[in-house]
Amino acid sequence: MKIELLGIPDGRTAALERVVLEALTRLGRTGEAELSRVEDMTAMIARGVRQPPALRVDGVVVCRRRVPTVDEVVAWLGGGEGAGTE
Repeated sequence: MKIELLGIPDGRTAALERVVLEALTRLGRTGEAELSRVEDMTAMIARGVRQPPALRVDGVVVCRRRVPTVDEVVAWLGGGEGAGTE
């Protein structure tokens, strides 16, 4: 699983990373996820994000312009209930 955190280095992007790490821990999937940061605005735009922070999972933007809850991220990563996007 490839997870990208898109955003400038600020408090919201740091909060997004904490939420994603907590979700991975809850799912027991910390070892199988490839987590990366995208901080360059041109690279963000190329991925369909103009207003960070945003979260991409396996090439799909699942959330943008806000920090999701841990439960939302668990659903997106685990495919559980509420696995809709944005």
